[in-house]
Amino acid sequence: MEKKLVALFKVALCVLAFGLIAQAQAPINVAGIWIITIQGPKGAEISSLNLDQDGAHLKGSMKPENGDEVQIENGVVNGKSVTFSVTVQEQNGKVKVEYKGTISGDTNDSMEGTFQQGKNMVKWTAKHQVYDGG
Repeated sequence: MEKKLVALFKVALCVLAFGLIAQAQAPINVAGIWIITIQGPKGAEISSLNLDQDGAHLKGSMKPENGDEVQIENGVVNGKSVTFSVTVQEQNGKVKVEYKGTISGDTNDSMEGTFQQGKNMVKWTAKHQVYDGG
């Protein structure tokens, strides 16, 4: 009887541990519209980022203030980490830009991260826009 109780306890402990691990790595909901700010040499550049989320997978689009809308590719949320890429048209052709960021803020309403632009690592920040019903 004691062996059965110990075995049952071990199974319950494993189930609890796996549940905690799964909960700790569950993706945060980042769906919605975000405003991204990038400090460039000519001042702040603003883009809107529209994200749709299905579990850990992200789809959507990014639209710079003075540019064409581009589709999000390879978007993933893992815990508080966000990664996605966009393909943009530059003077020398199309370039894939990979964004990496971390969700922060008390209500997960902020992100900050980096992307590679040529040989430079560029920092970006984003704020989640809240719909106020208006």
